[in-house]
Amino acid sequence: MPLYPPLVSSVFCNREMKSLNDISKCLLDHDGSARDITFTPVKIGDLISFVNAISKEYALREGHYFEGDNEGVSLVTESIGTCLQKSNGSIYSYWLSTSHMISQLQIFIYWPQDEGKYFLELTFFPQDIVQNKYDANNFIQIIAKWADALSAENYFVRYENASWKEYDETSPDVIFTKKTMQNQ
Repeated sequence: MPLYPPLVSSVFCNREMKSLNDISKCLLDHDGSARDITFTPVKIGDLISFVNAISKEYALREGHYFEGDNEGVSLVTESIGTCLQKSNGSIYSYWLSTSHMISQLQIFIYWPQDEGKYFLELTFFPQDIVQNKYDANNFIQIIAKWADALSAENYFVRYENASWKEYDETSPDVIFTKKTMQNQ
């Protein structure tokens, strides 16, 4: 018997997805890569409300705000909303929870100058999913709840891949999307 379970191919995850068991295999696959939850662009008010809601379930461990090429400025939870009011920038933050199904969450927010669009990506590793709290239906419901709070048109739960073409539902790295969950 192998010491580790066989790796699940992300191609399998996208093209052959038929069940919650398949989704679980993809989310829990210890292949060394992270999982990203990428939302379509959101509005500032929804984003600030989302960050405030996350801060009730997670503790901000570390965070930085970057404007242009400037050196990052350390964040405290209260200042995230202030940073989002600036004309452009990015925020990287790292959050911990002792009660949530996902124990560690990285949040990346980026907004280009004068576009009024805020891009949000959440990142976690398979080992950040607390096994005794994990349930595929609940996981999907949590992501759907976050998307609703953000008024996001779509989201993409996927294997991390730096060469992923933004919002490409057909990518083999995509595990599931809001649209695929609505069609099941």
